[in-house]
Amino acid sequence: MANQKKIIFICFLIFFFVFQSPIFILNSKSNFETNFSVLISRDFKNINAKQSSFEFYFPESYSIANSQLNLQSYSSNIIFNPEPDKKYFEYDQFQNKIVKFSYSNIYGFSINIKFSGNLKTNNDLISFIPYPYDEKDIPSSLYLYLENFSDPDMLDFATEIAKNKSNLLSVLLSIKNYIDSNIKYTPFYSNRDVQKILSEKIANKEELIDFYASILRVLGIPVRVCCGISIPQKYEFNDDKANKMNIYSCKGIVTYLEIWTKDYGWVFFDPFFSLFSSLNNIIKFGHAKYTSQLHYIYFESKSLNITVKDDYNVDLYKSDQMFFSKVYDNLYDYFFIFQSNFFNNFEENLQKNSEKIAEDHYSGFDNIEDKKLYYLGFDSKKEINLKEGAILQNFYIEKDYTFKDLILSSTGIEGKTEIRIYKGVDINEKNLIHQIKIDKSNIKQMEGGNIDINLPDLYLKKGLYTIYIFVAEPDKNTIFLTNEMPNLPGFLSMIIVKNNERIKTNLILPIIFKYE
Repeated sequence: MANQKKIIFICFLIFFFVFQSPIFILNSKSNFETNFSVLISRDFKNINAKQSSFEFYFPESYSIANSQLNLQSYSSNIIFNPEPDKKYFEYDQFQNKIVKFSYSNIYGFSINIKFSGNLKTNNDLISFIPYPYDEKDIPSSLYLYLENFSDPDMLDFATEIAKNKSNLLSVLLSIKNYIDSNIKYTPFYSNRDVQKILSEKIANKEELIDFYASILRVLGIPVRVCCGISIPQKYEFNDDKANKMNIYSCKGIVTYLEIWTKDYGWVFFDPFFSLFSSLNNIIKFGHAKYTSQLHYIYFESKSLNITVKDDYNVDLYKSDQMFFSKVYDNLYDYFFIFQSNFFNNFEENLQKNSEKIAEDHYSGFDNIEDKKLYYLGFDSKKEINLKEGAILQNFYIEKDYTFKDLILSSTGIEGKTEIRIYKGVDINEKNLIHQIKIDKSNIKQMEGGNIDINLPDLYLKKGLYTIYIFVAEPDKNTIFLTNEMPNLPGFLSMIIVKNNERIKTNLILPIIFKYE
């Protein structure tokens, strides 16, 4: 038994290095529970006071109980100020509750939505999930979440993805490996369907979620796309300080998948955080077949004259936070899904591929029309206060640029803050290229919390660089907003430098360069 565990652990290490990132099977023997209270404040401005109507998800109460994976329940209420002229509730084709309301001749209003309840993971068992599915096991009510593609190329692609696969995880990994090897990430949504993604080799997060869903549906697996609010929590991975990593669950809006299984019902799957199970940090709002049907994002306006600002106040009045270090000693449990069919086609392939795949660096998204180079992740609003530590972000450019401006996201710069850019992957004074001290007096505040910093025609050649930011007045607040790092090839994680210790995170510092 001990030898078998060693073999499994060695396979984990091979898996970790060979593939860009593993899909963790969270299979702790403990329950994790969070009681919460969440207040969403929405402020609407109706610039021309024209008649406008609105709609968004409003799950008045929600309860789901899957004894093997997840327990979730909450109640909610909504307060309008002032009350709308018309207000009513209805259910969409996916049985989501929608609140619809309208105002006439009003310049602004606010809405408060409060949720309180309980989220609980109960991961006592997760075992081998066989593929392919037997059609007679799928309830007819779920046929809505299957796909019938007539395009032979699409069918051939899906068939090849699942070729010789005998478990669901292998199929998911096969899709992920294709995306990692072939699809370039863009932060911008263009409503690309599967065929367009396959031909253009580019997609954003929501398009990739639809891509996963469509491929799985073609293979006879019911899938629905979901949206909700993430309750911020922090997970620690690895007890070794030298390799310590902080995984942040950021607050705000999230989209993810639910995959139907015969034994477990609907199972949470986030292909970008690579967790297959149920985390205890998402309040589900609603689901649909495609992301474009999600009343995105919880709100749909019939007027072009509306601006919206959302604030999320989260109160965890009891939180049994989950730390990966707690289950680190049980890494074998992550491979429980492999043990019943350990030497199937996927695992044989896993052992043969012992050579490390060279990882290409993400080179940013170059918007040639507006002459901006974007390094953006998933919009998540995680605040980093430089009072608590400096931040270090590596980035890669694939051609020579002359940059005119640097745009960063910040909710407040009270003290003098220094920004340094180095050639290479680390802080090395001989490779210092540019440094600038900023405060309120020499930055341009932009819409949406961004700040514009002028650069003196900064010329950077193709290669890797490091941006290092620290506050020169540690008693003052300097807050930057970060993004969740896409679990896609080439992204370099942000590092927090605190007390001479470097801690990797699953965040990235969003950077935008303007160039000539």
